[in-house]
Amino acid sequence: MYDAIDAAQHSIDIICWGFQPSMYFKRGSIGAGSVPIGQLLLEKARLGRKIRLLVWGDKLHAAQHLEDMMPGARMSKAPDNRNSPQREFDAWWYGQVSLDEKNRPESDMTGSDLLPVSLSKLRRMKDEVGNSVLRSKRDPAFNNIEFATRDFEIWDRAEIAWRSFHNSAYAERSTKAKAMNGVAMAGAPSHHQKMVLIDYAYPELATGFVMGHNTLDEYWDVSGHGHMRMHPQMGRNGFHPRQDISAKVTGPILIDLNANFCQAWDKATGQQLTKERASASPPELNCSQDDVPVMAQILRTQSQYGAKKDGVKDIEALYLQAVNNTSNFIYIENQYFRFPPLAKKLTELVQKYQTDGRKTPLYLFVVTNSSDDGIGLGTVSTYQMLDALGRTDVLPGVTKLERADDFEKQYKEALDAKVQTDQALGSAMHMQVDPFSSSAQGVANYLATAQLNAAQAAQRVEELKGKMERAKTEDPQKLDIPGLKVHICTLTPPDTPKGMAWDEVYIHTKLMIVDDVFVTHGSANVNMRSMEVDSELNICHESMKVTQPLREKLWRIHTGGMGVGEKDKNGRLNAGSAFKKWEVIFGENKSRKYGTKDRPYASLVEFYRDKPSRSYLD
Repeated sequence: MYDAIDAAQHSIDIICWGFQPSMYFKRGSIGAGSVPIGQLLLEKARLGRKIRLLVWGDKLHAAQHLEDMMPGARMSKAPDNRNSPQREFDAWWYGQVSLDEKNRPESDMTGSDLLPVSLSKLRRMKDEVGNSVLRSKRDPAFNNIEFATRDFEIWDRAEIAWRSFHNSAYAERSTKAKAMNGVAMAGAPSHHQKMVLIDYAYPELATGFVMGHNTLDEYWDVSGHGHMRMHPQMGRNGFHPRQDISAKVTGPILIDLNANFCQAWDKATGQQLTKERASASPPELNCSQDDVPVMAQILRTQSQYGAKKDGVKDIEALYLQAVNNTSNFIYIENQYFRFPPLAKKLTELVQKYQTDGRKTPLYLFVVTNSSDDGIGLGTVSTYQMLDALGRTDVLPGVTKLERADDFEKQYKEALDAKVQTDQALGSAMHMQVDPFSSSAQGVANYLATAQLNAAQAAQRVEELKGKMERAKTEDPQKLDIPGLKVHICTLTPPDTPKGMAWDEVYIHTKLMIVDDVFVTHGSANVNMRSMEVDSELNICHESMKVTQPLREKLWRIHTGGMGVGEKDKNGRLNAGSAFKKWEVIFGENKSRKYGTKDRPYASLVEFYRDKPSRSYLD
């Protein structure tokens, strides 16, 4: 991406979740002579390139205290991995870019504007006083950099809250969960898309990127995922190693990337870039010797557009449809794994296969996060996802609480039923009847039935009381679902020295592969927020020539080359064989982590989280 931006001849369009001007894209020996992304954009602007940068800006100024999306532009209490020169450069860069009137946000009304004194207007007034002096010292190259932020308006947030409660594919939630989801989604929706578009109006030069990566130091890493933090010009300086994927694309697919950018840019700035580019010629497909042309599609989640009832949920529809087409295996590598409708769709497919007499199982391989950072806001939805797949054994803390609550609810219902049967028995025992009358036998039968019902109700109460108490302490077991085999995994730095605690490799990827043919990746996580609320951008295509090598590359990284899987004569993955090899790696890593304290056998580790904390926000 650095090289593509550096080679830009006319325009550079960027949409990102966060932007750090001091971030180095090239590091170590290959980064010699390279500059941070903010400096690179400035150099391109100095050469006359037009740069448009659109970043999510939470106007409530709350999200940046969890993770600083614009370091140097806003005050944040989030952990900061930058060094002093980076902090100074970021503050200078954002100070320079904000000196231009057109680069100031606040065009949309938000909650802060409803206060007696608008915080947004106060800030603008303060800027007017200080910036009048600073403009004379501004680097003129910034005149070619247009910077804008976008957020969600009040009515957008109200619509999101209503949809989250009443109109979600994730309907099988408690009322408490729906209410908390609605508050969380409406309170902090984000623009999560990441894309870059270069020289769009010039067909022979046009290039794009569909990204999972954020433009922040924390998200930079190499495929080896080493355990050691380094200087920001030398290597990974984030607090944890990171796994992520982005793609470079050319050709007609850029028409849709441009449409997405122009729509977002025009809404945020009031400009008419869509109209300006309407007459542009279609981009050319530029393939190198190693590239494979494919028919691809851009998909979005965009709650602000589309029909008011639903918004745009193309990525959700894609995931559900792709899973339903599985014939061999699914591989999901995602930051989150907590959208139960996806598990429901898969289990329904498996049941259909079983009904039709299929003998071989489907295989599901998942690589995700188990840490507080990776799972913290959605432990209950993660539990429901794993419960549907028979794998609550890897989430025992939350599972015990959820099952105890379920049995407690049944216990209370059984107690109510017992009260009713006891009352019926009492009434039957006090019935007056002539033993020689014709109704005597009927009364005797009624009494016997009442006694049986009362005994069964009492037995039911005692059984549920016992289950409720055992659920609090007994470890959940893996449930065998006929026709489905499931691995849930995390990653650890493979070079962790013997005797050192194993860190996590934070999974930031948003990828799904089906049968080594279909693939989708981009910015969308496997959770309700990405499927239905936040703005997201994915790409998908079907080509074994591209998809299978990608899957093999990833599995080679994660398993140290030991669990890539064998193929039959037709090139189809033997998923069962790979499944067993992953089990061997799990076992060896478990022995090393908890026994010999040796270095990891491979990066792949079985998912396990025993913390009992429950959260319903995602």
